[in-house]
Amino acid sequence: MKRRGFIVTIALVLVFLCVSVQSQADEDLVQNVVDGCKGDLVELCGGVVAGEGRLLECLEKNDSKVSDRCKQAMKEVQITRVK
Repeated sequence: MKRRGFIVTIALVLVFLCVSVQSQADEDLVQNVVDGCKGDLVELCGGVVAGEGRLLECLEKNDSKVSDRCKQAMKEVQITRVK
């Protein structure tokens, strides 16, 4: 359980570094990214130390394995590093 909370925290940090939250609608988009990508972060990037864009880089390197749900959530907030 602690690991899941840690991964969710990492995801939130990742998103807030990439997105400026200005409204409730933006906050909802951020939550969609957290929900859509936490499985990918755990599975593909569990050993990556958060910070300096390393989690986004990990997702980018694993593009072919990143779930459609995560890609769509990231696209919705215009994070374009993951195709």
